[in-house]
Amino acid sequence: MPSNKNAKQPEGRTRDVRLWWERNPDGAIIPRNPPPLGNRTAEGFVWGHKLSHLFWIQRIPGVNAMTIWSRSMLKEFGEGYDEHEWDEPLVGPRVLRPWPVLKLPEGHPSPRNPPLGAIDAGCECEHAEQVSYQIRKDEVDERPAGDVPDASSAADGASSGDKTHAAQTQDVDVQMIDANAESDDKEQVQQQDVAGSEGAADKAMDADSEGSDPKKKADDKKAAEATPPPRDPLFSVKGLPKLEEFIPDEYFPDELLVHDPDNTTLQSETPTKPIRYLRCHPVIRRAINAKTRVAHLYLSKENRFGAGNHSYVYRAPLTLPAPLSAHSPTGQVTVAAKLAYSKCTARNLLRNEGEVYNSFPKWIQEEYCGYNIVPQCRFPVPATAIVPKFFGYYLPIDEDGDMAEVHHPNCDERNPCTVNVPSPILLMEECGTPVEPSEFTIDQRTECFSLILRLHYMELIQGSFYVRNIMIQPGPLTAPPEKRTLDTPSFRIIDFGRGASWDTWRKSPSMAYYRGGGGDSRLEFLGAVGDEVVRARSELLVEDFGF
Repeated sequence: MPSNKNAKQPEGRTRDVRLWWERNPDGAIIPRNPPPLGNRTAEGFVWGHKLSHLFWIQRIPGVNAMTIWSRSMLKEFGEGYDEHEWDEPLVGPRVLRPWPVLKLPEGHPSPRNPPLGAIDAGCECEHAEQVSYQIRKDEVDERPAGDVPDASSAADGASSGDKTHAAQTQDVDVQMIDANAESDDKEQVQQQDVAGSEGAADKAMDADSEGSDPKKKADDKKAAEATPPPRDPLFSVKGLPKLEEFIPDEYFPDELLVHDPDNTTLQSETPTKPIRYLRCHPVIRRAINAKTRVAHLYLSKENRFGAGNHSYVYRAPLTLPAPLSAHSPTGQVTVAAKLAYSKCTARNLLRNEGEVYNSFPKWIQEEYCGYNIVPQCRFPVPATAIVPKFFGYYLPIDEDGDMAEVHHPNCDERNPCTVNVPSPILLMEECGTPVEPSEFTIDQRTECFSLILRLHYMELIQGSFYVRNIMIQPGPLTAPPEKRTLDTPSFRIIDFGRGASWDTWRKSPSMAYYRGGGGDSRLEFLGAVGDEVVRARSELLVEDFGF
């Protein structure tokens, strides 16, 4: 039965196993394997819905050889367990849904359960026998679901300087100013319209008075030619939400039309029309006569927010395949788009990263309620996601209609080849900014350290564990962005260009750089795991026995 005897709690730590389970003095010895299974997430760790559902228990009655079990394990074990002593029913792990961004037109069938757009109401409601879901409604300034602009024609209009398109752009900007303040907004727009008319009249008078100056005309013409055409509003990330949900398979993009006026994809010439990309990973089976799902991606150097030794990362607006849309003024979302430099080794790393992301099971990309006990960590950690959500790895299409990819497995990073093929594109969830462990609480340090341990238990290594590759953002992600805080942060591991599983390690000679061998030794792989644990403890400032 539960005991009020508390375990000693380290200073500053709030997540701890504080309860003991009193054994029957005549109880059986608990063998190490197999323990009761109880309720667990797919990772298989001991899991408790609350900290008060985790207990220290003696393996041998009266002997302080201890282990940690959950309430559900104790129920399965049976000794001293009485359901009537608990104030709440026993529940299992539940996936926590991020604040909904995706939506479908009203009345459009959604076979998903819970349905698309359902707000996470918390465990108290969603663990009930009967659950009714609240669907997020449209905001005042949102584009109605299904009302998606023709992205390719919009881009063509912007590049040609179409006056009609420019006027539409101004209208969109005015609508985005203050959609919630109706009376003030109308007055402000009217004042802008009047000021704009007066300004236009003044410019016209100035033009008449200066019309006799040929030099002035020539200078104005040169300035006009040097001024770039107005950028289409679909390139703007202002007011767009991050995509934090999985894209349903039935709407997952098969094809990307990439709008790239700044040539971030490294074409041989700056593209003047959208570039066609096809999805390489993940593989999604479609019916033979299924319609191709086409999405539009908008890349701009202004939206670059990350740069490494081999790649750039952009915050990129994404127009999803119809009828899927989003709660935003343009119906778009933003994703993190990673593109490689024009060196073959950079392409190799991005290709490997796409394959590693493709190998990740869905459950390490999503959060669960409750707490896990991760071996090597004595303290409970939230059952969070480990890595960002994966939205696909895409390859450009060459003149023959084939996927164009560069793969030089024998090239060395010290002497890479320069390639003239456009960069592949890796799309994933944007997960914040790099961590600063010196500002962590002791619980947060343990939580971050547990992420790499969880990867290792899946026989995966990250390959370049530095603090710049651990992201932090305000949470919880179930709440709307304006209600999130760094008091409840969300962490993710990123950058898997050098990542590997045991299976790929033993097959790939490119992994030999770790120890100078052939990359086919189990001992070498375990050595790389050990090295990564040491580096993680150093980077995260984890003290001996402090996790």
